[in-house]
Amino acid sequence: MFTLVMAIWAGQLQSAAQCQVPADSVLVKVGEYCTVSGKVVSVFQSNKSDTKPVHLNFEKPYPNQVFEVVIFAKDVQNFSKHPKELYEGKSVKVSGVIELYKNRPQIIVKDPRFIEVITTD
Repeated sequence: MFTLVMAIWAGQLQSAAQCQVPADSVLVKVGEYCTVSGKVVSVFQSNKSDTKPVHLNFEKPYPNQVFEVVIFAKDVQNFSKHPKELYEGKSVKVSGVIELYKNRPQIIVKDPRFIEVITTD
């Protein structure tokens, strides 16, 4: 079973390598598995829902972000530090399926292996 999971994960990473897009151009890739690159300019954890999601806002702060990564509170424990400490102010690459939520593009991340810091600007 572990081998199957790793094969699927490796396949996802390989397909992401085929689809790479800057954060301000993701709308044309909704529904696709891609690697998105950009700068995380602000990080916010919402307390308005049971899932208490952490939002990594790309290029512009909320509510004008061009793209966001969502990490639900239950998944924050998978990261070595709180995502705000790890990613705010840094250029990153994130891989996953690009979705629309309230007409805004996002990728939901559960595992830190899908986010890579490019620079620490």
